[in-house]
Amino acid sequence: MVSKSLAEETVFNILSEFADEWGLDDLELSTETQLKSDMSFESTDIMQLFLGIQEAFPSVQIPFQSLVMKDGKFIDDLAVRDVIAFVNTEVAKSISAA
Repeated sequence: MVSKSLAEETVFNILSEFADEWGLDDLELSTETQLKSDMSFESTDIMQLFLGIQEAFPSVQIPFQSLVMKDGKFIDDLAVRDVIAFVNTEVAKSISAA
C-alpha cells in the first residue's frame, strides 16, 4: 500500500468536508476530480480550499496564484491531482530552503 502525502490527506479531507456540506453524496472524490466541473466550485470556494491548506502548512508560504493563473489569465478548472502536486512541490521547496 502506498502512503498518502500530508498534502494529499489535507486536500482530500478539506474536499470531503465540502462534498458533505453540499450534499454531493454521489461524488467519487479522486485525484481526477475537477473542482469546478465536478464539484461546482466558485472563486470563493477555491479561496476557502487554499485557506484550509495554508492553515495545515502554516510555516510554508504557498503562492496559490501560481496554481490558478497561467499567462496572466485564470485557468478554467483545476484537478485535485494538480492541487496536491503543487502543495507537495511548495512544501518540498520550503524544507530544502530551511
